[in-house]
Amino acid sequence: MIATRRRNALTNTLQSYAEHPPTEWGDQLVDLPAAHPVNKLIIIDDPARIPDIRRDLLAHLGEERASVLTSLPQFLEVLPRGTSKGAGLAWLLKDMGVSPERVLAIGDGENDIEMLELAGVGVAMANGHEHLKRVANYITLTNDQDGVAHAIKTFIFGQHT
Repeated sequence: MIATRRRNALTNTLQSYAEHPPTEWGDQLVDLPAAHPVNKLIIIDDPARIPDIRRDLLAHLGEERASVLTSLPQFLEVLPRGTSKGAGLAWLLKDMGVSPERVLAIGDGENDIEMLELAGVGVAMANGHEHLKRVANYITLTNDQDGVAHAIKTFIFGQHT
């Protein structure tokens, strides 16, 4: 469930990522955790404000309690410490009996770093987060240039273009 005080252009951005539509809670948003367990908080704001919000959140929560990462320039995600795409992928691979070396992981956000570090081949989108590109084994084309398809053709089908 995605909750917001009021929908606006920033919350509507979620729709372009196939997320559930946000539920408007108005001024009762403060009561949300009591009604529904929260496992992820996404703060959507002007990208220029995100670094300050991140700093303040980390000062309040502490790095030992939460991971605070960006997925897109306007999205700041707050997760319980130890929760990440990398941790989820590690759990899935263990359950399936698959070695991480056999995995191709593709991402564009800071929240993809642990996943790319775990995978045998970590691919960052050309328009991806700078920290992600530094840990990637390969940088593909941008999202608009079909970078995921390019990475799959390159690493799965061996079609180097």
